[in-house]
Amino acid sequence: STKYFVTVSSIYGCVAIDSVYITVNQSPGVDAGLNPSTCKGQPVNLYAASSTSNYFWSASPDLSCTNCLNPVVTTTITKKYYFNGIDTSPNHCDVIDSVTVNIYPPPPANAGTDSTIICYKKSTTLIGQGGKTYSWSPASDLSCPSCSITTASPSSQTTYVLTVTDQYDCLGSDSVTVFIEVPPTADFSMQYYKICQGKEVTFTNTSSGADSYYWNFGDFATAARSVP
Repeated sequence: STKYFVTVSSIYGCVAIDSVYITVNQSPGVDAGLNPSTCKGQPVNLYAASSTSNYFWSASPDLSCTNCLNPVVTTTITKKYYFNGIDTSPNHCDVIDSVTVNIYPPPPANAGTDSTIICYKKSTTLIGQGGKTYSWSPASDLSCPSCSITTASPSSQTTYVLTVTDQYDCLGSDSVTVFIEVPPTADFSMQYYKICQGKEVTFTNTSSGADSYYWNFGDFATAARSVP
């Protein structure tokens, strides 16, 4: 608090003095706390302190409460939050402090190509990248569900989800779908089972799901047509 004086004088040397006393009231002590860091979408507590009982956080849908000292914050971006304290005396002095919640980005999980095709009862290698730890799911058909590189032997179409963590224990995920190619069925019929030497036999190809054909007649004769 300070008293200020003003002195005035006329051209004849007359002097007058006046003063004003300005009282500075003590502002409340408020502290929004340290700037915390967390993973994207993971809740984190704020720890504020106040010398007055009249305090609040500026309204935000990210906060679990606004009239408390320790709200829980859930945000997906780095963001600043404001803590207000108001003196309960008639002077209503107010102080604002802020805290910044820093968000770590998720690790860049990569499960490789989005899809792959294997033959029935065959296997394929899945290669994961982008994390410190790895977890593949479902784990039933995998050689090592917790390895970055694993062998998958599914019996039907399966989508494998890779979840990785980084040095901050933040989570990242990616997926790969393994499609199963149904094996072709080889089958044929013929017109005669017993014929005279030199006579022709007609074969009927009843195979399914095939893209190419190879016939071996047992007499060193072969054919690559669908119907020989």
